[in-house]
Amino acid sequence: MEKRGNVLKIIGISESLLQSLQTNPRIYDLAGNPMLLSLIVMVRYLRRMIPDRRHVLYDECVKILVERRYASPDVQDAYNRILPVDDAIWLLRDIARQMHKAHLPEVSRSDLENIFIPQALKTINTRGMANVLPKDLLKNIEERSQLLVERGINDKGQPVMAFSHLTFQEYLASVSLKELIGQFGAATVNDKLLSCYIADHEWWEEVALLYAAQLEGPQRQNFLQRILPF
Repeated sequence: MEKRGNVLKIIGISESLLQSLQTNPRIYDLAGNPMLLSLIVMVRYLRRMIPDRRHVLYDECVKILVERRYASPDVQDAYNRILPVDDAIWLLRDIARQMHKAHLPEVSRSDLENIFIPQALKTINTRGMANVLPKDLLKNIEERSQLLVERGINDKGQPVMAFSHLTFQEYLASVSLKELIGQFGAATVNDKLLSCYIADHEWWEEVALLYAAQLEGPQRQNFLQRILPF
C-alpha cells in the first residue's frame, strides 16, 4: 500500500508540473532541455510550486546547484569552507557578465583562471576568496554546481569551459548588471546595457529582458520603453 501511495503521489506531482508548465509558455520552452527540465522538477519538489517569472526560476536553480541542497551537510560544508555559497554565486555572476560583455559563449580554462577570476576579485573585498588560488575557486564552483563545465579543447589544445546552458550565462550576467546599479546608478547601467543591446540585439536580448524583470515599477517601464524601438 505504501508503494502504491508513493506512485500516486509521483503521478499527482507530474500532472501538477505539466499543468504549471502549460500555463507559462516561456518556462515550458525551457523544459525541452533535459538539464533544465530536471532542475524545474527539483524546484517544483523543493518549493511545491514553479515560479511564474523566469528570473525567479533561474535564481532557484542556481541556488539549488551551488548550495548542493541534495548533498549531505558534510559535503556542503567541505565546499563552503573553501568558498561560501554567497561568494560562489557572486563570482559566477561576475564571470557571466565578463563573458557576455566579451561576446564569449565559452572561454579557455586558462583565461578563467588567469584573467576572468582575478578581474572579478579586484571588485570585491573578501578575505576568504583572496586567500584561495583562482584555479581552486574554479574547481570548487565546477565540482559543486556543474554550472561551469568543460566543452572540449580549443585550437591551442587548451580545455574550453562554458556555462552548462547559455541561459545561465544570460541570467547571471543580468543579475550582475542589476547589482552594479548600487555602485554606478541606474541611469549609467541602463545606458551601458542599452548601447550593448543596440549594437547586437540577438546577443543581448535575453540579458536585457531578464534585467528588466528585476527592476521595479516605473524603472522597469522606462527601461523597456527604451529598448522597444530597437
